[in-house]
Amino acid sequence: MNKQLISLNKNEILNQYNLTDRNYYYKLKQGLNNYSEQQINKLGHNTYLIDESIIDEVFTTHRKPNKNDVNKIKDYILSSSFNYIGCIRPRRSTLKENINRIEHIFSRIIKEHTPAYLNLFYSIENNNSQPSQYKEQHTHLHILIQTDKKKDFIQKTKNILSTYSDSRVFFEKYNTQWEMEGKKYTIKDVSSSDNCSYLSYRARS
Repeated sequence: MNKQLISLNKNEILNQYNLTDRNYYYKLKQGLNNYSEQQINKLGHNTYLIDESIIDEVFTTHRKPNKNDVNKIKDYILSSSFNYIGCIRPRRSTLKENINRIEHIFSRIIKEHTPAYLNLFYSIENNNSQPSQYKEQHTHLHILIQTDKKKDFIQKTKNILSTYSDSRVFFEKYNTQWEMEGKKYTIKDVSSSDNCSYLSYRARS
C-alpha cells in the first residue's frame, strides 16, 4: 500500500476545516468517488486512510464566494484551510496601489511555481500611523494561500514578496496550532470588498 497514506483523525479534520459531522462524511463520500483507492481508502467503520497531499482538496470548501460580498469572503476564509500565511508592508502605498501590487505578486508566483492550483486571499489594512504630510491613507497587505505546491515554495515566494516590501517579509507555512487565530487576524479590519478579495488559478488539465 502507498506509504504516503495516513490514518484520518476525524476530530482534527473537524477543527481544522470548521466542519460539522454531516459535512465531514459528505466530503469523505465525495473523496471516495473522486479519488482512487491508492489515494483514499475505507478500511472499516469510521476508519479511513488518505494520501496526505490530497487532504486539503478533499475537505476544503471549493466553491469560491462572490467577490462583491465581503461577508461571504470572510466566511469562506474562516471555514477553509490554508497552506501559507504572510504579510508585507510596502512604503507609502495606498489601497489602489496595493490592489495592483497583489495582482503583480500573484502573476509572479504562478509563473515561478506553475502550480496545479493556487488561491490567494488578501486583505489590505490601514497603517496605524503615517507622516502628517501625506493625505491619502497608507496600507499594508495580509495574504493567505491555498496550493498544492510545497517544495521551495516558502523561500521562492518570500523572495518575490521581498521585492514589493520595504521591511522584513513575514511568510511561512500556516501552523495548525494557530487554529482560527491566523485567519481572524488576516481579516480583522476588513469592512468592504474593496480591501478584501482573492485571486485564483487552476492549471488546464
